[in-house]
Amino acid sequence: MDKVKQFEHFIGERPQFQIFDKTLAQGYTNYSSTFSIEYSGVNFIISIGDDALTEIICLVSTLDLERKDEILSLINDLNQIYKAAKYTYDNSGTLKLIMSYVANDDFFEPPMLFQLVSNAMAIVEEDYKKFTAFTKQ
Repeated sequence: MDKVKQFEHFIGERPQFQIFDKTLAQGYTNYSSTFSIEYSGVNFIISIGDDALTEIICLVSTLDLERKDEILSLINDLNQIYKAAKYTYDNSGTLKLIMSYVANDDFFEPPMLFQLVSNAMAIVEEDYKKFTAFTKQ
């Protein structure tokens, strides 16, 4: 069974995961949802590729571009801590946390993917306060 079918079968058997919107884009099937943390709702995407790559992308916040140097310094410090997760900050001010899961159809395990989603949520929740001073007003 391919990765998308495995994922949909997994969430279909678990009503608590029936929160995903599905879109298709350039070789990826994307599932999006939101999780709540103390201060906000954080959008996240599970992007399952036709190849072996699956990514978990948390859209953490939009930050002030005028404080880019300070933000990048904090991101660099945090990225030194996390081995499997990396923060990115783009030219529009969007802060993301990205985790990758590499497995072809034969080795894809939806429970492992959801463990990584849980880990990503925990990282964002832990670090969110560190970025609030840089939130775009």
